[in-house]
Amino acid sequence: MSNVRQKGPKYTGDKLIKECIVSVFLSISLYAMIILSTGTQSCSWFSNNDNDTTGFPRPYISAHSPAWRPGSSNIIFAYTPLDKSDDTTYIPLTDSSGWWFIDADGENLSFFLYLSCGDLDWHPNGEEIITYAGWGYPSLIKINVTDTSTTEIGYFGEGAFTARYSADGSVVMLFADNGDSEGIWVMDVDGSNARFLLSSSIVSVEFDWAPDDYTIAYEDGSGGLSLIDTNGANIRRLVTEGGMFSSPSFSPNGKKIAFDMRKDVFEDYAIYTINSDGSNLKKLAIGRHPAWSPDDSEIVFTKYSYWGDYDEGNGQLWIMDNNGLNQRQLTFVK
Repeated sequence: MSNVRQKGPKYTGDKLIKECIVSVFLSISLYAMIILSTGTQSCSWFSNNDNDTTGFPRPYISAHSPAWRPGSSNIIFAYTPLDKSDDTTYIPLTDSSGWWFIDADGENLSFFLYLSCGDLDWHPNGEEIITYAGWGYPSLIKINVTDTSTTEIGYFGEGAFTARYSADGSVVMLFADNGDSEGIWVMDVDGSNARFLLSSSIVSVEFDWAPDDYTIAYEDGSGGLSLIDTNGANIRRLVTEGGMFSSPSFSPNGKKIAFDMRKDVFEDYAIYTINSDGSNLKKLAIGRHPAWSPDDSEIVFTKYSYWGDYDEGNGQLWIMDNNGLNQRQLTFVK
């Protein structure tokens, strides 16, 4: 990574970022080099699922999309460091955009790879991650975190998006569109034996696969949070009030689901948890993109408010206990 900081555009006052654009260069085993870029539907943070109709300026998101490494205190996340050059000017250091690692105690922040800001999932072995990359109609790729070698494992004509490993890491579930069938697909971990499972008319791109491998949590078409069995039966609504939902995330023991919800267009997104049987809905924090620790005890997230202050940690990575207590900041404005 270059030592020269290429300063990005200034965001002062109401000049706040409205989209995430990161161009990346990544070696891949199928090609000598491919260029991965976001700014289209391949960037999960600013996807159409946000349904932002307020017209509010969107504060700059410095850190987002965290994923806790299995069996570890290490967290990977998308990050563009934010520099405060004076009292009103904040500058994204775009030459440092990409995926970073940080420990749960805030130590050992380190750059990992130039990559898009899309969603990702860890293989249970803690050595590989799966994500999507590409312009417009991204492909599914697997990345070895030790040597950054990359393998394309699934191409769909209209794009492959959110992907989740099965509990044993042998199967991948993803949201994709091959031009004929859009929705949930499953395939072997090497990309073979792809088969269509559930239509996008039922399950949205915002989903998670339970550790039992039989249950999917998803944002339903009625503005709620629901569960469905992988055979398409037994739909049960967990949260029935209307709203905007995203980022459902099963706890590793499968007993709880964390998600972010915005009840109406004049409220911030907030992070909630609910038991998988639909009981004990609880609001934990203002923020987005919750991810559980491997032992279920903590949740890492992005603190995010339309009215938040950068100097108070808005748009940065935070962590809290699974009951919402002991909230502490992990990344900071430089």
